[in-house]
Amino acid sequence: MKALLGEWKGVTCNRDRQVMGLDLSEESISGGFDNLSTLFALQYLLVLNLSYNDFNSMIPSSFSKLHKLTYLNLAYAGFRGHIPMEISQLSRLLTLHLSVSQPMELEIDLGKLVLNLTKVRQLHVDGVSISAHGQEWRTTLLQIPTLLELSMLHDLESFIDKYRVMGKTDDS
Repeated sequence: MKALLGEWKGVTCNRDRQVMGLDLSEESISGGFDNLSTLFALQYLLVLNLSYNDFNSMIPSSFSKLHKLTYLNLAYAGFRGHIPMEISQLSRLLTLHLSVSQPMELEIDLGKLVLNLTKVRQLHVDGVSISAHGQEWRTTLLQIPTLLELSMLHDLESFIDKYRVMGKTDDS
């Protein structure tokens, strides 16, 4: 079975047949992570894509065990609740996708999330409820010198609307 490992759909291995990439997007996975606990033992994993599934659970803090990850995509995968701060321990991440289809299904404290994510180039948090006040979100994002692409649809719109009501935008 080990010889076939690199030939499985969605599995990328290095020369030593260690799993480096796992793309389980759109695989109709449902339920929690009970059956995926071995996922967190993949110590050489660089790329993980679990998008477009239906986990219907909270994001496990165990993702922090995948400390070599450079790409993590959990978008539209049926996660809800608070995004665990342990995600911020993935200091090698270049790309992080956490977008949700139902606005406010996921919540993050932006300042704590990006604390160690100093290499992130792409951050997608569409529909995620972002805990940041006033200009805090802007200041927080400016702490990521490598950030090239930011997508925060839904929350940014509500943020701008809230400031319009308070009379704090330039166009009012």
